[in-house]
Amino acid sequence: MAKSSGNTFKFDIGAIESLGDKLGKRLAQTDKLMVLRMKQATNMVWRIAHQKRPMISKAQMKAEGRNRRISDPNASLGVPVNTGALQASIQQEVTRKGLTNVQGKIWTKGIDYAGYMEYGTSKIPARPFMRPAIAMTKDAIKRLFGHKIDSNL
Repeated sequence: MAKSSGNTFKFDIGAIESLGDKLGKRLAQTDKLMVLRMKQATNMVWRIAHQKRPMISKAQMKAEGRNRRISDPNASLGVPVNTGALQASIQQEVTRKGLTNVQGKIWTKGIDYAGYMEYGTSKIPARPFMRPAIAMTKDAIKRLFGHKIDSNL
């Protein structure tokens, strides 16, 4: 690449350009792979978080004196569904920040009570739907990326 003869250096520009091209192609491949993996990871969590929580049985509905069925408060997975608004509000997005930073994000859009459902209040017990989805998919996501994954819940 560089040859020294006394105090002068001669560079092989073609070799430098070739290395630059190879590096650029490798970065592009790595970037595409990272975006693909992030999309797969967010999709795994979204599918589980977005599913409906099972409904209580008709026998349980009669025993509790209810006139309509509701989602089972004892179920450990899925969105508590009465109207379907919370389920429909779950969004996902993969963004690129800079050259090597790819971020996946899952959130609820336009629903004020999502946090109350996830964490509960002093009067309502927690009925989490995001945390169990992340916990259930964390090992698969670790295998997908091959290293430790942190979540910002």
